Amino acid sequence: MSLFYFPAFVIFEKDFVKMEQQLGNKPLATTNDSRYILLPICIIMDLIGMSSFTVPIIGEAFDVFWAPISAVVFFAMFKRKLGVIGGAFSFLEEILPGTDIIPTFTIAWILKYLVNTQKTII
Repeated sequence: MSLFYFPAFVIFEKDFVKMEQQLGNKPLATTNDSRYILLPICIIMDLIGMSSFTVPIIGEAFDVFWAPISAVVFFAMFKRKLGVIGGAFSFLEEILPGTDIIPTFTIAWILKYLVNTQKTII
């Protein structure tokens, strides 16, 4: 028994085994949808951008290096019109002091995957 052993883990493990048996050993999620992979990446990218607030003077110097990287990654993730406009916005948001708190990547993910993007024909 290790130092980090908690009896609650045994309870959860039994529940997972029971669920697995009820599902017939099928995995809970069998999707290859890339949007579920992109969301954690977007959150991590926003956290990296916001990390400059932890060290006041050095953090703003970090933004000079992070801004172009952020813009390129943004364009690579979202491509097309959203990638170009969002990449430029991400660059400006990172390079301007005090604006790092805006979660640009997460907002773009929400706009792309959660907001109704159906085009209406007039």
